Amino acid sequence: MRGFIKMQKIGELWHKIPVFTKVFLEHKTLIKDIDGNEIALEAGHYYISGFYVDAMGLSKTLKGARQHIHDFVIPSIVLREFLR
Repeated sequence: MRGFIKMQKIGELWHKIPVFTKVFLEHKTLIKDIDGNEIALEAGHYYISGFYVDAMGLSKTLKGARQHIHDFVIPSIVLREFLR
């Protein structure tokens, strides 16, 4: 039987997380997307589908992430609030 690995907040290591990583958001969070529009990200799992200068694409599925389909594009620094 495998041991359970506890998820930890990404915090200050946000700039070291690679593309296609599965991340988890604990609570529904309001954030501004790269256009300045406020969006509500629901709690749950997301996959990082790309990094672009100071923006990050998030996909709801690994398949979408591998195809670089972004369900959301948000500032990369918001990754600090996710768990891994």
